[in-house]
Amino acid sequence: MESEALTAEFQAEFKAEIEALEQAAYERGKADGATTERERIKAVEAQAIPGHEALIAELKFDGKTTGPEAAVKVLAAERHKRSKTLDNLKADAPAPVPAAAAPEAPEKKEEPDPKVVAAKARTYQAEQAKLGVQITVSDAVAHIRKEMGL
Repeated sequence: MESEALTAEFQAEFKAEIEALEQAAYERGKADGATTERERIKAVEAQAIPGHEALIAELKFDGKTTGPEAAVKVLAAERHKRSKTLDNLKADAPAPVPAAAAPEAPEKKEEPDPKVVAAKARTYQAEQAKLGVQITVSDAVAHIRKEMGL
């Protein structure tokens, strides 16, 4: 009985101080809670990437999602979006063209006897000289090789 009397007497004596302390604790808790909530919302907003504004808005105001949790959800949404885009691109792509056969190597012509080429080149050079045109041996050989299809 005595402890109950003391408690009641203590409460009566310090009632105003207790109420002031309770109010101060309430106000501090309220301020700390508001600060923590603002920081949480800022952390969620920091995870925003273009195209996911609605998801960020939803996560900001759900009252529980943290910045790292928001990052995971945004990445999952982005992965889903890109996967869907890839599937759409694959669906729109034309059918692949069948592979073409490798071209055959052109037939190699046999090199003519150099003596024959030189003889024809001298003849060509002489013909040109009769016409008054001076040409070099190398030009005459090139002309003959071109005529031979080489």
